Amino acid sequence: MSRIAENIKSRRVDKNLTQQELADSLNVSRSTVSNWETNRNYPDLDTLIKISDLLDIPLDTLLKEEKKMVKEITKEVKKSAKRKWVLRIIVPLFVLSLVISTYSIIQNVYSVNKIFFPMEIGYAKEVSKPEEWNSIFFEEKDYLIFKNIFWNKEITNSINNEGDIIMRVKDSKGNVVKEDLKILQGNSIILKDLKKKEKYYFEIKGSPGEYVVTFS
Repeated sequence: MSRIAENIKSRRVDKNLTQQELADSLNVSRSTVSNWETNRNYPDLDTLIKISDLLDIPLDTLLKEEKKMVKEITKEVKKSAKRKWVLRIIVPLFVLSLVISTYSIIQNVYSVNKIFFPMEIGYAKEVSKPEEWNSIFFEEKDYLIFKNIFWNKEITNSINNEGDIIMRVKDSKGNVVKEDLKILQGNSIILKDLKKKEKYYFEIKGSPGEYVVTFS
């Protein structure tokens, strides 16, 4: 019988514990404890630490003269350290991959939304005289093209604007195709007969201030 088997058995007996009672405390089967005490196999490192605590026997005493067991534990510790090292690399890579995948999905959703739910926001920033026409700008351009069939051609006068607006629409040749369109503050109109893939220029009249007009 090995020294570790003797130590486990003798300390268990000293503590007036049956094999079943020790097994229950360690969450193992009685046959497992029996195998340790008959030298059929060894407890793993975590279980050895629990045995050391339960039987009040120092770990170095428990392992004394057990060179083979010490070698196995050393190998297990090295494997555990290697697993931790691998996890330190894999987990950040997994998180990074998840972030990239999420960003890609968001970008794809955004691209799909731009196709199926198109929207542009126009600005008239310097309306100063109610009787003058003021061009609506879309970022750096002063025109809008309805590029596909998914445009509703709905024009909304923001609730946060100065008030109602009067709008007119010109084509690329400067011809007025829609005029005197009144859009109440916070309301919208739909211009279904504006053509797809043609440039349109939008102008408004209104009370002095800045205006935001949404096209969808």
